[in-house]
Amino acid sequence: MKIVRLSLVTKLGHIFLAVFAINYVQAADFYVAQNGQSPNHPYTTWMKAASNIQDAVNAAGTNDTVWVGSGRYTVPTNSVNHVGTNVVYINKPIILRSSNGAPDSTVIDGEGNNRGIAVVHTVSTSNRFVINGFTVSNCYATNHGGGITFAAHLTDSAWTGEVYNCIISDNTVAWGTNSGTHSEEYGARGGGIGVNRTIAGFGVIISNCIIRANRALSLSAPAYTGSGGGFYLRGAGQRLIISCTIESNISDSGGGGTVAKNATMQNCIFRNNNATSLETGGGGLYLNTGIHVLQNCLFYNNASAYRGGGIFEVYGKIEIYNSTVASNRAAADGGSAIGLRFVNQGAGLRMANAIIYSNANDNFYMDLSTNSFFTNSCLSSTNGLLGTGNLTNNPVFTDCARNNYRPSRGSPCINSGITRFWTGGGYDLDNRSRVDHFSGMIDMGCYEYNPRGLMFKVR
Repeated sequence: MKIVRLSLVTKLGHIFLAVFAINYVQAADFYVAQNGQSPNHPYTTWMKAASNIQDAVNAAGTNDTVWVGSGRYTVPTNSVNHVGTNVVYINKPIILRSSNGAPDSTVIDGEGNNRGIAVVHTVSTSNRFVINGFTVSNCYATNHGGGITFAAHLTDSAWTGEVYNCIISDNTVAWGTNSGTHSEEYGARGGGIGVNRTIAGFGVIISNCIIRANRALSLSAPAYTGSGGGFYLRGAGQRLIISCTIESNISDSGGGGTVAKNATMQNCIFRNNNATSLETGGGGLYLNTGIHVLQNCLFYNNASAYRGGGIFEVYGKIEIYNSTVASNRAAADGGSAIGLRFVNQGAGLRMANAIIYSNANDNFYMDLSTNSFFTNSCLSSTNGLLGTGNLTNNPVFTDCARNNYRPSRGSPCINSGITRFWTGGGYDLDNRSRVDHFSGMIDMGCYEYNPRGLMFKVR
């Protein structure tokens, strides 16, 4: 049977919808439950559902769906060891989905000793691995991906890892050994979610998730570092993170998350994350090489013991549009909002319609940032960088002390933005239209001004 698949593709902040036809065999459904049913292989009805997720995953084939009923799922007797014991081990393209779509009621619990989900692919393919609607919590792993790991074989060509509507919380990854070997020679990577090695094709999509209170720890190996308390994404392909809240994570670098190579983040909140290393930074986010695009994002109350309390970019290019970076802290060399280190003329910072204000000390730390340019942004200081239409006035947040960074009446940021590809037909972080229907203008920052007393959502 031939069907048409729709896929998201991004490039330099643009989102396109790619439509292509594929030959597809009708997929089958498999079931997991904890309702006192009588499990019976191959688990193709609720009455015969498996009692643990691994049994149903083993029975499923490529592109099948495993439906998981409400309950708490721990390591089964037939667990698979991949750099530690895993509650679920997936080695084929499948969809793993909670039956009711409510992550609070369908929990994968590592009991403090085991990884939640390991996706390990060893055959070239163009298919998808989907995880949808779970809480993955209380998990532990060495080296990579405390809660979830996507680990591709080096010969893989093209596949996509997708995580939707999940709560990834209270997981830990630590540098160490499993059966005498290190799977990640550089340290501990990705307390909540870790993506390791090459993933070609699209890459990774993380959407509508809460990534909270995860840890990437160096522990007894001071020469190695933990990176990406909330998530660590490395390898080929694009990374798209949409409508996620990343909060209260901790690591040596990239307290909220670390990305190596290209990524686009839209409608995300990074708050209360912490980077503890005195040699690297990125309390909220650590970005390394590639091109990174931030749209409609909010960074606040993140802290770094070094540079880049909100964001630290190394050796790459960062584009920030209609985002707000406020109330962040960095202990060394300024850069409480954004710290940047570049090694070539092509790298730099591009910023438009952004608010960078009310951070603990100097907003920026720049190292050889000769190719940076600001447009129509509100900054406590431009630090002498090139740009047009920028403001240094107070943005007049509604209530900075209570973390409400919406513009209030009299804010100079109202109607001061410019319309570009990232605003046409778009919405702000409250899901309100970017373009004001009365003035035809847009505002700076991640929120549009709400002059008529309309309700806004709380995230």
